[in-house]
Parts: sequence; structure tokens; C-alpha cells
Amino acid sequence: MAGHRAAASRALVEHWPSAWRPEVEDRVAVTAFVLLLCTHEWVHRRVESITFIDENRIRRRVSVDFTLPDLPRELLRTTRIRGKSAAYVPLTLLRKRTVVNFDLHDEDGRSLPLLSRRQNNAVGATMLCLLAEAVLGGSLPEDLQRDLCTIATHRQEPAAEAFRSLRDPPRDCRSADERALLVEEPRVMTVAEDLTNNFLLLVPIAADPEARRVIKFSYEERPGAEIDRSLWRSLPETMNWSDVPLLLPASSLGAAGSYHVEIEVPDELEVASVSGIDLRRGEPLPSETTQSGSQDYRGLRRVHLHYSGLPRWTWGLIELKVGVARSGLLAAALLSAALTALLLSVASLRLEELREQAEVSSALLLAIPGVLSSYLLRPGEHPLVSKLFGGVRVVVFLSALCALVAAGGLALEASATALGLMWGVLVPLAWACVGALALSLLLPLDRYDVRSHRGEGSGRSAARGSFALRVADRLVTRAKRSRRPSRARPPSDVREAVETVGLDLHGFPVESAEGWRAGFENMDGEGQLERTMRLAEEMNARRSPRSGPG
Repeated sequence: MAGHRAAASRALVEHWPSAWRPEVEDRVAVTAFVLLLCTHEWVHRRVESITFIDENRIRRRVSVDFTLPDLPRELLRTTRIRGKSAAYVPLTLLRKRTVVNFDLHDEDGRSLPLLSRRQNNAVGATMLCLLAEAVLGGSLPEDLQRDLCTIATHRQEPAAEAFRSLRDPPRDCRSADERALLVEEPRVMTVAEDLTNNFLLLVPIAADPEARRVIKFSYEERPGAEIDRSLWRSLPETMNWSDVPLLLPASSLGAAGSYHVEIEVPDELEVASVSGIDLRRGEPLPSETTQSGSQDYRGLRRVHLHYSGLPRWTWGLIELKVGVARSGLLAAALLSAALTALLLSVASLRLEELREQAEVSSALLLAIPGVLSSYLLRPGEHPLVSKLFGGVRVVVFLSALCALVAAGGLALEASATALGLMWGVLVPLAWACVGALALSLLLPLDRYDVRSHRGEGSGRSAARGSFALRVADRLVTRAKRSRRPSRARPPSDVREAVETVGLDLHGFPVESAEGWRAGFENMDGEGQLERTMRLAEEMNARRSPRSGPG
């Protein structure tokens, strides 16, 4: 991820990476633990802007407004940047997926260095192991240490398997007692869960606890669910008969005092609905949504969601439903197809006269495909619009083809019987195209149900039919049915739905939401930083014996 920034890193950071000693890694790990678990106390505001590059790629632009807490001196001085003492700060968590075109800079537009993927993983593994030792009060069994390192350093699938083994160890596991103790500590499991699905983004920040900073970064990634590339399997969406759900993971909902996300869709598209889903509770998240001063979603391309005061452990996603705008291309396509069908219908009543003036009639009919071709070929159109307009374009093509075949029959001077049969097929087909496009303009009928968008009818009824909510409902319902740990794998339909969302809901703590909710909620509130610091002191005491003074 940070390979292209290696040269900048060496220039900006002193003692990089030759002084990356075990004791430095330990101090960085303890600092990262404190800051990661208490992000909602030192991050004031997190603002995300999401735009679509194509149907399967989005670009996130993120700004993080924060003030570093007043931590012990040795934790805030683990490196130097531009001649000043600095600390490696876990600015955010990035999903364990391919991230491209990453850019990171400060308030003045200056590029900031990053730790390498290997160093990030090493800090994560050290943090988990030190934390586990502090909780258990002794050294870790070899198999437990191996699983903790797997969680922090491997990709999602093996990391999720190692995470599940903490809660549901194999029968021959020698560290079952130690794992049971770790599972009882919410802070351990919160950090472990964070590192199962994400990797740390550690950035050296000048160690000034009183300075308010704004760091910005951007990157490209895939959304949670990709649009089906098959035209026929996605026909309702490409014909605009149903809205297209786009699922955008939002793992940082509770990682700031205030979370804002602005989503912009390309031209020719409009937002049908947008909502946040709490995947732990299986419920919609309450939000004050603003749309540039408007009170509904009619014709809007940009929407804004704002959340504040969410618990640290909140984990969810943003469900955005989009469709082709009813004005513009869709209305023009319907009008052109209707004129084509009307012209063919009138002409079919005067076939004998048209046969006598075949050249003029053919030229008139051939002009129709030329007009309709403007809706088929649009250079520079956004790829997402092209994808969602694919079915409509097929219908427009069929409408133009009807006029082309009719003109060809006249130009070839076909017999009256052949023309009658040909036009008897073409006219109904042309009107069928009009009917399909009319449905595209009218459906879905509930897109402009302003009452539901304004938040009237809150709770589950406000998001009834939401795909993301149905996924969360399945998981939480399954948790309530069986609170005891189970070795059985989740049902295939749930696994498939989860894979579609693009998040690894690995069975914890969703499966045990009832038993864990109180533990997680106890992590919030006043004094959380102080309680976390006490645990960090125990971690600090178990640092490598090679560690020297800070």
C-alpha cells in the first residue's frame, strides 16, 4: 500500500527504518492500543466523501479532525518527523482488501509518510499479544500467540478463522482456559475484531497534545456489493424497474465524536433512498439527513448523513439505492420510441400508398434510427450510468430496429402480403417497447415516498425491504435462538448474503449479541481513557526486556 511512498518516508522521518527496534515496536503497540480503543474521545469529527469511479469502484476522501490526548511522554515520542518528536497514531482502520491510489497529506497539503504493511502488521500482532498477556497475567501459550498473530497479519479468511477459534476452540486445544478468559474481556475482543477485518493505518503525528489537527487521505476500493455484470440477471435494475442497492461499509461509525458521510452519484442518476444500518443490532441507525436544503430525494445526486454519539463498537454500512433519473435520457427515450410506434401504426394503414412512394417512405423511416442512435452512443458517459441504462438501451435499439426493418421492406419492394405480415409484427413490437419504457419511467412507484425518507415511521418499518437490514436481522435472530457457542457453520443463505455485503461477519459478537452488548456498552462513557490507560500500563510493564527508557 505504501510502497510508492517509501522515498518520501525516508526523507520525512528520522531513524526510519533502521531504528525500528523491538522496544520501539512495543511502545508503538501500546500507544496504538490506547488510541484505537478510545478513538471517540480524541477524534472530534470524521468526514467522508464517496464518489463512483465506475460500477464496481468507489473513491473515498476522508478528513479526520482530532486532538491527541495527553498520554505519557514515552508513548508520544516514538519517532521524529521534521525535527520534532512524534507518535505513530492509528488514524483509521482500512479493510483487508486491495486499496489503490492512496494519498495522505496534512492541513498544508504536505505528504505524510506511512508505515509499511509489514510494520503495521507487526504492531498489530504485538498489540494483541501484549494485551492478552496483561489480561492473563503471564506469558501466552504458543498456539494462542500464533492465532493472535494470524488475526493481525493475515488476510480476512484465515484471520476470521483464528478469531473464531478464540471463542470456539478446537477440542484438542491446549489453551482453552486462556481463550475463555480473553473472550470475557470486551477490550481484547474489540481490538481483535478490528484487526480481523482491517489493518491499521499508522501515521507519524507531531506529539503536541494541545494542537488540533486535520489529516486528509483518499483511496479507491470496491463497494460492499458489486452490480451483476450479466444484463439479463440484472434486467429489473437496468430497465429502472427497481432501484439498485449499493452497500458501502462504514466501520468507523463509532470511531469519532461526529461522523459525516456525503455520497454523490453520477449525472443521469438520482438517489432513491439512503440509510445507515447497525449490523450488530440489526436496526436502522437514526440520522439527520440533509439534501442541500431539500426535504425529499426528488432528482438529487448528493446526499449527506450525520451521526454523533454512537458507541465505539458500532459497526455498520450505508445502504444507498439509486436509479436512472426520470427526466433526461429516460423521458427522451420514451418519447422517441412512442413517436416511432405511432408513425409505424399510421403508416401501416396506408401500406399501398407507401409502396408507390417507397423511396420517400424509406428515407423517412430510416431517419428514425438515426435519431434514436443518439441514445445508444454517448461518448464519455459514466460507466455506472452505462451499466444501469443497459436494458433501456436494448429496448431503444429494438424500437429503432423496427423502423429499420420496415424501411428495408419498402426499399426492397416486397409483396403486399409480405409487407402486411412484416408490419403486423413490427407495430406490436414497437408498442411493446413503448410499454417497457413507460414502466421504466413509472417504476418503482415508491421511489418518491417522501414520508419514509423524512423519517416518519421510524424503526424497522422505515427500512422494511432493505437488503442490508434483512442480512442483519438474520444474524441477530440467529443469535437470540442460540446463545451457547456452537461449532456449526452459519447457514448457507446467511453466508451468501454476508459475502454479498462484502464484510466478514465472522460470528462474533453478532452470534452472541445478547451476552456481549452490555460488555461493549460498558466501554463507553466517562473515564474510558483512564480505564484503558490502566490496562496499557500493565501492557507496558510486559514489554520486551530489551526496552530502554522512553
